[in-house]
Amino acid sequence: MRKAITPIIATILLILITIITASAAFVWISSVQTSLEESAGGAILGSLGGCSRVSLISMRGDRVIVQNTGCDDISNITLLIDNILTSYDLSAPLSPGNSAIISFSNLLVGEDHCVKVLLSNGGESQLCSSASRNTLDAGYGYGCLNSSECGSGESCCSHVCFNPCNNDTECGIGFTCINPGGCNAQCQAISECTNNSECNDSNPCTNNICSTGSCTYPALTPNGQYTGCNSINYACMSGTCTNTCGDATCQSWENVSICLSDCGSNCLETQGSCTGKGVWFTGGVNSINNNYCACCGDDALNDIFYNATTSCSYGGIIYDSDSIAIQDKYGNNINHSSGSGVCELKNNTWMTSNGSFTLTKNYIVGLWPQDLAVGDFNKDGFLDYVFSDSAGNISVLLNDGSGDFGVEANYTANTTPWSVEVGDVNKDSNLDIVVTDLVGNYVTVFLNDGSGHFTKEGDFSTGQMPWDVSAGDFNRDSWLELAVANFNESKISILTNGHDGTFTLSDNYMVNEYPYTISTEDFNNDGWPDLAVTSATSNYVSVLLNYGNGIFAPKIDYFSGNTSNQVGGADFNNDGWPDLAVDYYNDIENFASVNVLFNNQDGSFTSNANYSVGIYPEGISVGDYNNDNWLDIIIASYNESIISVLMNNQDGTFNLNANYTVGTNPWDTIIGDFNNKGGLDILVLNNNNTVSLISNIGISGTGGPCCEVGDTFNNATHSCCNGVFKSGSC
Repeated sequence: MRKAITPIIATILLILITIITASAAFVWISSVQTSLEESAGGAILGSLGGCSRVSLISMRGDRVIVQNTGCDDISNITLLIDNILTSYDLSAPLSPGNSAIISFSNLLVGEDHCVKVLLSNGGESQLCSSASRNTLDAGYGYGCLNSSECGSGESCCSHVCFNPCNNDTECGIGFTCINPGGCNAQCQAISECTNNSECNDSNPCTNNICSTGSCTYPALTPNGQYTGCNSINYACMSGTCTNTCGDATCQSWENVSICLSDCGSNCLETQGSCTGKGVWFTGGVNSINNNYCACCGDDALNDIFYNATTSCSYGGIIYDSDSIAIQDKYGNNINHSSGSGVCELKNNTWMTSNGSFTLTKNYIVGLWPQDLAVGDFNKDGFLDYVFSDSAGNISVLLNDGSGDFGVEANYTANTTPWSVEVGDVNKDSNLDIVVTDLVGNYVTVFLNDGSGHFTKEGDFSTGQMPWDVSAGDFNRDSWLELAVANFNESKISILTNGHDGTFTLSDNYMVNEYPYTISTEDFNNDGWPDLAVTSATSNYVSVLLNYGNGIFAPKIDYFSGNTSNQVGGADFNNDGWPDLAVDYYNDIENFASVNVLFNNQDGSFTSNANYSVGIYPEGISVGDYNNDNWLDIIIASYNESIISVLMNNQDGTFNLNANYTVGTNPWDTIIGDFNNKGGLDILVLNNNNTVSLISNIGISGTGGPCCEVGDTFNNATHSCCNGVFKSGSC
């Protein structure tokens, strides 16, 4: 979590703000090279010949955003702005699925406007916006309140006038209509293949589709297999389609629960042989990793598979795959997909602790360390950490496995490196580093070579004074994007990944003045990452929900208390919905607290309670510090040089467990099992050029906290003695 504004930082900010001048309004257009899966498109234009379509998504302030939702390139877009004609010849053709942001100075904020988009092939449509909604903080995608404001045949979907495709014919050859007729409708390219070698039976690849060639589409036979054909696209795998169930070979297209004569004999498993040692899966198996055998149990096979209602995992553990995230088999709010849930399902005992800590060591680090992030950079199974400093560096310290960190390796960043984020930005399975630069107005990317050594990839532009950065796959293209809080612009920027670890600024969203920290969570449980943002001078935390296409709705503010700087998102009451923890500081009353806001199970929030902490709170970190399956809160106090541990009462409320003295003026915290003993430890970044390691001493020994054969460890009251759980010591 990021720092609050200390007197020293405030002085720096005054200098920085003085030297950053406001730029004049200008006219520009840029193509946003992303593959947006537009689910809330605007007024889609008709076409004359071919399948050209343009979506006028919205206008906001002095901008409109359009997207090519057709199937051919567009090289010219003409805008009729309040009946004034303006034509744009794009510097590069706008390809299907890509977007363009068009900005111009004559679209004044706070006035009624109508914008008509015209295509060279004759297609056109109009979108009007009233003064009350044409503001800088209205956000993209806010073009209507109800369908009466839209044109003929259009509907108001997520505040956008939308005329969806209704069938594949409207989209053209090589494209299909996804979610026809609904708010999520769009024309999407069919890319079954790119060349003939990718087609079964060497059938030709035409318009990205494998032709059927000489193979006919077979039907599903009564014995549950596809007569020798691939069950994904039903094309012949080789030769002619024949019925192979009964040939004593378990094929990939055969339903292993039905074709027992093959899969049962091949794996030496039948439904009868499974009884007594496991659970036999009926109704088909959707994903399989155990030689196509349907028995989940002690069969010496790697049992990881599932059907529509039940899953087999962890070598024979059964759980309900319909509600894996919060499955509660024993009524004790335990997630049975990992950790203590798996321990319980194996009939072992999970040991809790009292979440007590001790100061293990203070490490001397670089000048004025700013921000912390953690990750296993050299892939040795131990957590390392990185921090930024005021000397223009990021410093990486590798863990030896015991919580001792080696000599810091410094990498030159830029003038004022600030917020640090960790993630695999180029998809090479190594954790990379992203750091913002306050004066340079960009993020710098450092790529990991896999051994914990880094190379500077480049600098990528943001807004003014990027204070915080958070990573997430916002458009669900399987590549990490970046959300950046621009302190001096009252907006957050989204930087889209170029699918190679480089980034392009693609969108800005207005938030409250001086945005400070960002938390990325799926707040409305729709599978798309959302954002929560605090601001340095605001009494509110802003939530921006993802429309389901990488574009965010306008902010919604929730009261969080005076001067709320830090925010953390997590499920505190174990209802399966991420809640919010926000710090609160009143300098007049000299009072500080953490305010917890519960999720209303729809992505909106209600304040629950405030919990008093040390003055000038900094760096919220959330984790289960006592292994009781309920998330607790750590927060530092800059003025008092302590960290406070707020323990969850197993209902989403908290009590102050203890305060621990750390280095002088702490302003950031990060958590992880740094000493490899099974409990969450804490690293604290201090203003006296030190990092404090606070070790969790709730459990000591080896193998915990799940008591299995070979494990010997203990907490304050109980022990695990070679897998045997007992009171007292071994």
